[in-house]
Amino acid sequence: MQIHILKITILLNVLIITACSPMIGKIQCQQGDWRSIGYNDGKRGIPHEHVNQYFTACDGVANAVIDTAAYNEGWQEGSKFYCRPANGYIIGLRGQHYNGECVTNNEDAFLDSYVKGISVYTISVNLEAIRHEVRDTNQKMFVYITKVDKELEILRHKIKRLRMSLESKKQDKEKKRLK
Repeated sequence: MQIHILKITILLNVLIITACSPMIGKIQCQQGDWRSIGYNDGKRGIPHEHVNQYFTACDGVANAVIDTAAYNEGWQEGSKFYCRPANGYIIGLRGQHYNGECVTNNEDAFLDSYVKGISVYTISVNLEAIRHEVRDTNQKMFVYITKVDKELEILRHKIKRLRMSLESKKQDKEKKRLK
């Protein structure tokens, strides 16, 4: 179960990172504020290598100018925001994966907080799994109890019929004895 949850978490993180990536249009390729783009990427924890996707997106756009120096400067500033210990805790608490974006920015403090957050997240996931299992077990128990109750009712009716039959046979026997 935990491996399944881990796979889902990793897949969601990949989707979130790619979904949060800004779409680059022709104008941004030509006139983009690459410092701001880098800052926003760094602030969201998008790996620095993401700049390569901009090169790919802008490939073939006439007069495309990607200012990597401005992007790098912005990314460094944004990653300082992302790499705060408080954010590490939040990232962990959400169960998001840490990709090593803070190697140059306060990584030890970030990771200490991230580990605390991911621990709380893991406990929450485990609690939810236990709650789910309790619900399933209660449902199975209810079905079983309902089935047992029906069988008991059938047996009660059978016992009642057998007692009536027994009483009837006793009366028949008594009548024949008295004749």
